[in-house]
Amino acid sequence: MSTQRELRNWIVATAKQYPELTNEIYDAYDLFVTEIEDEEASVQHESELCISEVMHLIDMVEKKYETNTTTNR
Repeated sequence: MSTQRELRNWIVATAKQYPELTNEIYDAYDLFVTEIEDEEASVQHESELCISEVMHLIDMVEKKYETNTTTNR
């Protein structure tokens, strides 16, 4: 994402898609905002870090779901 608005839109959509992760997703976005407010970090770099963190959270939830589904068969 190249702008804060694009990232915010992605965060909102992703939080709706994964409601069980809403708090964690918004925490990652809050960290992004804090970092860019410091004016030391670039929006692009911090955006990539934020997306990476959210994708990691999603991967963890999906792996947990797959494990639970496989175990309960």
